[in-house]
Amino acid sequence: MIFVSLLLCTLLIIYLVKFRTKNKKIPSPDLPILGSLPYLLGNTKTLPLIHKWVQQYGKVFSVSVLGGASIFIHDPKSLKHILSKQFGKIYGKGPKFRDQYKDFFGNGIFVSNGEQWRYHRNLASPLFSEESLRSHISIFTKHAYRVIDRLKN
Repeated sequence: MIFVSLLLCTLLIIYLVKFRTKNKKIPSPDLPILGSLPYLLGNTKTLPLIHKWVQQYGKVFSVSVLGGASIFIHDPKSLKHILSKQFGKIYGKGPKFRDQYKDFFGNGIFVSNGEQWRYHRNLASPLFSEESLRSHISIFTKHAYRVIDRLKN
């Protein structure tokens, strides 16, 4: 019985130190120790749940599941700042993310940081210019209608 009590106290201390101090300023639907897992179990409609959290917690909130925390950002200006202006300088992907997705994405823009990220971003930027996107609008439209038709059936 003493062992179980010590184990529970240790888990509580780990939770308080690791999770509550890490994202102290970011609102969250997380429950003590369980995080957001109870909300996600058996939930097949994640987008309405995220929409509800945006309404409830604002445009930036944190969600943790099994010790892994994710920050949701639902603000175009903040996303632009992070993804196009400061990503290579200030923000980056942690080693856990890189290790998890490196086999799928390789060493490209989605898993790289710093100078390697900047190099890949400069290489890809012309593909997303307004002129380039306008020249492909008919292709996008054609395939969007195909997707809609498949989803209807």
